[in-house]
Amino acid sequence: MASEINNDPHIGARVKLVGGIKGIILRKTINFDFPLWEIKLDSGKVVTEARYRFDILEDSVQNIEPEIITKTNTKQKMSSLAPAKDPCHTDEFSDSNFMYLAEPIHESNRDLTLPKLSSKTKKKRQFVTIPEDSIDTFVLDQENKNTARKTQSDIQSLQQFLVTKLETREIYSIPPHELNQILCQFLISVRKDDGNQYEPASLKGMLCSFDRYLRHHNYGYQISKSAEFSKVKDVLTAKQVELKKLGKGNGHKKAETLCDEDIEKLFQSEEIGDDNPTTLLHTVWFFNTIYFGLRGVTEHHQMTWGDVKIVRDTSSGLEYLQMNERNTKTRTGKSLRDQRDIPQMAWANPENELKCSEHAYKLYKSKRPLKYSNPTDPFYIQENTNREKTGHWCKSQPIGINKVGKFMKKMTAAVQDLTNRPTTFAPHRPWAPTVSDTPTRFQPATARQLHFNTPSAAVPTTPLPNIATSTRVPTPRIIPSSSMFEVIDAKFQSIPAPHKIAATDLLREFNSSSGPGNFAKHIVELLYPELFTCECLRRFYSYNGDAKNNKNPLDTVRLQYLHQYVSHFFPEVTQQQAWKLMVVTKINEALRRPIPGKQKKKTL
Repeated sequence: MASEINNDPHIGARVKLVGGIKGIILRKTINFDFPLWEIKLDSGKVVTEARYRFDILEDSVQNIEPEIITKTNTKQKMSSLAPAKDPCHTDEFSDSNFMYLAEPIHESNRDLTLPKLSSKTKKKRQFVTIPEDSIDTFVLDQENKNTARKTQSDIQSLQQFLVTKLETREIYSIPPHELNQILCQFLISVRKDDGNQYEPASLKGMLCSFDRYLRHHNYGYQISKSAEFSKVKDVLTAKQVELKKLGKGNGHKKAETLCDEDIEKLFQSEEIGDDNPTTLLHTVWFFNTIYFGLRGVTEHHQMTWGDVKIVRDTSSGLEYLQMNERNTKTRTGKSLRDQRDIPQMAWANPENELKCSEHAYKLYKSKRPLKYSNPTDPFYIQENTNREKTGHWCKSQPIGINKVGKFMKKMTAAVQDLTNRPTTFAPHRPWAPTVSDTPTRFQPATARQLHFNTPSAAVPTTPLPNIATSTRVPTPRIIPSSSMFEVIDAKFQSIPAPHKIAATDLLREFNSSSGPGNFAKHIVELLYPELFTCECLRRFYSYNGDAKNNKNPLDTVRLQYLHQYVSHFFPEVTQQQAWKLMVVTKINEALRRPIPGKQKKKTL
């Protein structure tokens, strides 16, 4: 039988809510002079209800002594009911303060005891206190500074255009149908300060800046995707066609590349080397750009000393440098999948220490101040220009970002007869390949050793697996010669005749392939012709087999021949990890490719 609503329930009373859910009253609160009760349900959930929302079970109303737990985890029995202490008014618990226990112990639960926490199981705090108004600031701080600067510049240009139209509203306050007309007029009429036309890519970048600005102010429409701005996209396309007729959009300001001859001149001019602190600093920067693929000034400037370490290869015993990549221009960290499957590496060149990245790193390490060689210290530090007096090569002082950005300009300024005048990004670009008697695929600058046309210019036997899977470097065509055919035939003379591929066929597939995986796929078609007939038996095979999908493995003997062919033209896939990532996946894709002319039925 339930009590009357006017009865004031006791703390610890068993109650029954609307819907039949039962619980225990924890305490009474007042909200705008209206009484409310906190009730812990049998499921453990705590709810706040008004008096008319529950009934008191009379047979369970009892005076229960609440249990108070101090910091030493002792229980104290109170003779009279005392109000529980609100934890919101206590920042730190001390021996004189009681820890708040929201739930008084009901008589039916007296046998249950709280688990005791030992000192070994206590965990440190997992949160830090931050102001509520700092959330927007945190988001803006993580935005690329150059992107923010460009967005602000483009918005100012648009605002100047709005002034000429006597428009005083912000663009995020203008309705889409009006803003659509304004942007069309802007794209047609905008010019540089000197009156010349912008490049097509610059106009598209302006629209991207407008999109970012509108998205930041919750505009609700996107210029690039919303149908309300379809006319803007049509005007942009027409404007790009007009600019192309004027000779724009040909990339006249793109970075020039360094060839091997230019790099040799840099070494001969002693702008790169290990003779003095300045040239050593230039050399370390140059190798980091080449091997680790660092682009721009910020990626260099944010490096710390602990980002690069020396690792020894277990198979060959050679040492190499390995980098822990941070936020970069192409890998910003916004996507968790945007990471390298193979870390950035720089292999040692023991035949020529002057052009060995590991030698330069070790020398730079020995010349750094020991107190300024902690993992969190800056990677690039100031060179000591007065080392005859102090005896030290480096100072315990970081290099400014502007000085790092002028390294390439300073190095090339000292050489008068360079073929090209490169920019900061020039060392990152691939260089022109050199055709030799033994054809090998030209490797990008981030993956190959620096031999610079020395007698050791042959392909290194140590695998260089630092190839980003997301970037394809087109394979240059190789002009065949009689001596080249002889070298290839002698290389594979141990392969039996049924599986021996002629040098002409290998060079043809090599020149038409876009990478090691594509080249391996063509070689598989030559080694396993029975799988690529009209019966399409290839769908019943995979590289290693798959019992779950009833697929057989490829013949292991012919796989060995495949490895010889591919690794000869692409030495970077010699390592097992690189082979699996760059070759095996492409072969499996080719084997499970659908049968031509047979398509799946579309479901409506």
